[in-house]
Amino acid sequence: MTMFNKLLLALDLSPDADHLLNRVSKICCDDMEKVHVVHVIKSGMHELYRTPVDWERNLDLRELRDHTVYRLGEILRRNGFSVSAENIYVRAGEPANEIKKLAHELGADLVIVGSHCKKEGWLDLPGATTNCVLQGIDSDVMAVRV
Repeated sequence: MTMFNKLLLALDLSPDADHLLNRVSKICCDDMEKVHVVHVIKSGMHELYRTPVDWERNLDLRELRDHTVYRLGEILRRNGFSVSAENIYVRAGEPANEIKKLAHELGADLVIVGSHCKKEGWLDLPGATTNCVLQGIDSDVMAVRV
């Protein structure tokens, strides 16, 4: 990973996260200080997207965020990743938008996303979130099939 100074790894909490982390560990196992991890909480509450989320004022959102951070930590540790707490981000909103926004804020050189491919006979199409992340992002993107 010497060609990248900052890597943003987008994780969901599905069982496929282990497969993604296994693949990513082969790329960056020696440079964990360069790895940032993001998980985006997607909610059906449309008002969540219009205004910034105030995690501290809403007890339910705070508990959801804290539980998500705990689960991310478990998944990372289980797969041999030692990412510092300040490099783990939990965002709320539309996943592709939040991933691209954080990549821009961090100045990430590379964004890695897991792609839940849609099997359409002979043509494998990337999942919707992966496809949206690929559109209009400044960073390089690596889509890992999970």
